[in-house]
Amino acid sequence: MLSADAPADPQEILRAFERSLTGDLPDNARDNQDPRGQINDPESIALVVGTSGSTGAPKQTALSMRALRASARATERFFADYPSADSVKQRRVVSEDPAQWLLALPAHYVAGAQVLARSALAGTTPVVAASVTDGVSFTPEVFLNAAERLSCARRFVSLVPTQVHKLLEAAEANPALGSEIYDALGQFTGILLGGAPASASLLAAACEIGLNVVTTYGSAETAGGCVYSGVALPGVRLRVIPEDAGLLDSSVAGDASAGGTPNIGRVWLGGEHLASGYLGDSARTASHSSLMPTGAGGIAPTITARSYPLPRMRQRTRAPRC
Repeated sequence: MLSADAPADPQEILRAFERSLTGDLPDNARDNQDPRGQINDPESIALVVGTSGSTGAPKQTALSMRALRASARATERFFADYPSADSVKQRRVVSEDPAQWLLALPAHYVAGAQVLARSALAGTTPVVAASVTDGVSFTPEVFLNAAERLSCARRFVSLVPTQVHKLLEAAEANPALGSEIYDALGQFTGILLGGAPASASLLAAACEIGLNVVTTYGSAETAGGCVYSGVALPGVRLRVIPEDAGLLDSSVAGDASAGGTPNIGRVWLGGEHLASGYLGDSARTASHSSLMPTGAGGIAPTITARSYPLPRMRQRTRAPRC
């Protein structure tokens, strides 16, 4: 079991993922999640992520190999279905080119750890920015240095809004540097943007220069982002219950925050990407876990999370657009 609840060595996590994530799961593999709140098989836990406690007390979130794999593979599938932000129709693109990731977020955050998990599954070596390992701040120069070391045609990076804002602000202030920044950003097949809500002006600026920015919604409990630009990832079951409103199936319901529906509520999430629970805290695991009808005559484990605001949802058959 690998713990990433403190500043972690990306190479150590990557090596651990390469050992644990690249094999095939047996047919009888389980999610290791008991809706009563007990982690069935602690030995199957691949990663423990410490959360900041933004919605309560800090927690040790236990992610299984299956959850990390499901999340990473769903991301790959998303970019095959929606290769660019201005895609008019959903289309399946099979590429023989491997995906290479730039790690610009701390590896002890689930978004950073997922960059390493995706790299392990893709069989590529991620490029790690100096801001992650050398104790320096994230700057345009640090980003450019890291981007120059990418060698694959299909390039991805996970950033938070403040990082993108810093890059675009520097590009506007310094035209010479801006040319390099725009060129480097434009080389990415996908730029995942999460960790905090992105402003409309930031998204508009990114769209204007043609960046394929994909906003993400998720948490440590969902092994990272599970809704990309309003589209629930493959395998994700997501329903939203706005306050004082009935149950909405947000994978097909459109914008859950529109039409006068309160922008505060509870999100029900199900799928293989879910965390197994909170390590050493069966009571909290039980309070966040339940069983939800699957729609096919069965039930499946789910977690619930309070959300401010609720994720904006699109029809699953529509691609995210600027």
